[in-house]
Amino acid sequence: MSIDIEGLEYDALSTVNLKQDGPKVLTIEIGPNQSHHEELIKMINDAGYFLYLKIHSNHTFIRNEYYDALMK
Repeated sequence: MSIDIEGLEYDALSTVNLKQDGPKVLTIEIGPNQSHHEELIKMINDAGYFLYLKIHSNHTFIRNEYYDALMK
């Protein structure tokens, strides 16, 4: 899933149960001056994702259950 809704990512994702209904891969544009920047990353990590790739402001998170398979 890719989300780029111009600073509303936190608001949108806070309405979804990522632990239960989240995709395997989540790519989000998170700018350094975006409101809720730190809270958004914490919410995604707490939902069971790790940061796999960051290119500029695009962050790609993958569910923790795939960590070992990807990092070998």
